[in-house]
Amino acid sequence: MTTKLREFILGYCFRVSKLPMLYHELLEANKQLNNNMSLKGIDMGIKLRHGRSYLIFFGLIHIVIVPVAYIAHFAFAKVDCHLSILFAIVFTTIVFSFFGLFKEWLYDNMTAKCVRSNWQIHFSYFDYDKYKHKVENCYTQAILSGIEKNRLENHITEKLSSNEK
Repeated sequence: MTTKLREFILGYCFRVSKLPMLYHELLEANKQLNNNMSLKGIDMGIKLRHGRSYLIFFGLIHIVIVPVAYIAHFAFAKVDCHLSILFAIVFTTIVFSFFGLFKEWLYDNMTAKCVRSNWQIHFSYFDYDKYKHKVENCYTQAILSGIEKNRLENHITEKLSSNEK
């Protein structure tokens, strides 16, 4: 899928808060994202517009459905109607199952985009691709050490700066 189309779909299907994420929320989101875990429990400042996501999904799925239905029509026109009904039930189940996968794809891409954009706010001097795992390790060590949230930013910045030298 092209980048422009993906960006249009994400922008159309989500409402994004104008406020940036809190520092500790960004750290937790980065940790979850690096571990391929779900980010739905973390406040990312995004809201899925369900009506728009249904509209986009059904537009995309009809690009596939119409040609398949046109070809399958000739085969099912000659077959018993009970078989056609069974295939319609299976096909409908598959389409709505794919909507769940589509929503997961939307959330995964949008949360990754939000983490990257908020990274520029909180870690403007550190490249995301280069430092995401280092920050995750520093965050994990800080949590295990019992460092408070208000001292977390200083601790991680000091760790990253000391690793650079």
